Amino acid sequence: MVVRVLSLALWIWTLVQKLPSDQFGWLTAALSVSAVCTLLAQLGIPYLFFSDAHVPERREHRWREALGALLALGPLFAVLGTLLMNSLFEGAVPGFVSLAFLIVDVLAGGVVLAGALWGHSAGRLGIAAGLPALLVISRLVAAGACVVLGQESPESYLNSYLLIHSMFMGLAAFATLAWIASSTGGKWTPVEPSLGTCSSGLRYAVMGGASLAMSELDKPLLARVMGLAHAGHYAMAYRVCAALSMPATAAAAALLPRWSSMIAAGELSRFRKSFLSASVTAVVVGVILAACLKVVLAVFPPGTYGLYEDSWPWMQGLAWLGALLGAHQLMGTALLAIGRPVVRAALDLSGLGLMAVLSFAAFDRWGVAGVVLVCLLAEAVIVFIGTIFVFLSSRKSLV
Repeated sequence: MVVRVLSLALWIWTLVQKLPSDQFGWLTAALSVSAVCTLLAQLGIPYLFFSDAHVPERREHRWREALGALLALGPLFAVLGTLLMNSLFEGAVPGFVSLAFLIVDVLAGGVVLAGALWGHSAGRLGIAAGLPALLVISRLVAAGACVVLGQESPESYLNSYLLIHSMFMGLAAFATLAWIASSTGGKWTPVEPSLGTCSSGLRYAVMGGASLAMSELDKPLLARVMGLAHAGHYAMAYRVCAALSMPATAAAAALLPRWSSMIAAGELSRFRKSFLSASVTAVVVGVILAACLKVVLAVFPPGTYGLYEDSWPWMQGLAWLGALLGAHQLMGTALLAIGRPVVRAALDLSGLGLMAVLSFAAFDRWGVAGVVLVCLLAEAVIVFIGTIFVFLSSRKSLV
């Protein structure tokens, strides 16, 4: 996790040195759309690896089905993603470049992330944990390579970045395929997923897609509301403030198997106490980290270290978002533990819808401060409703 956070921070810093905020806003919107398309294109099949963890033959066949779904649906979702972006705002690059970039990013990212889940289900924890970091490192290397190549103008830098980013993503996907091929004795070729596999995986696809929609599609949405320049400032500030929720994200991943065991054993009171304790801790830690960030922003003048000067008001307002995101992660994990993934998906989509409805009016009336308030309000409402639902559901004898 430390490698991922540091790589992400350096990637953002390198890009903002070279790209104006509108081009950075376009790039983050494109990557956000790609992330959602990547998850949906696999139909949730990689999450079924864990149900077959003790049957290697079935797990390997699931991998082949996931790869088949990705190859068949990945380009289609990339086309839909490109159409979505073109309908929301004017692109920073020609449409065919956007499409080619999304196709490569969806396919390569899908292979690497599915490979990570396969590795976790197969007990290959070391490499599996490193694969998601490989994607962030690929972005960082691409950004750095463009600097080394001497791309001075923003247009040439962005075009070069898209090309080199795609090349390194392809290399990461090839390395993942080679690893899985060696681990499965060469049984990695794609096959058409069965109807049963698709129906079993769709629930996870909806859940994951909704969760990503809440955390990723806000960028293209706000690009439509405010324009790409403001969206670039928001995207940089959001990633900085979202990093404050990393401790809660790590805790949620560690608590999921423990909470699931409590639910299976009927220890509902113990589950509620654990959930409450973790949520309160996440909020307290998030508030402390937010206060530290606000002190840093007060000490260093806007534009320090080459960061966008206009991103300071965003970071000052969104600093409290880390505490809410941490509570959101734990609430979502608790809903999974009690067997309510569809409820989690509904809440996440509701949060995005609330943000979409309120952002237009808030930006027109109050500008940046209005959109910051909407972001915080949407997260707070979803966390409150989800937390109440967790406590009410976990009081039943059957969950």
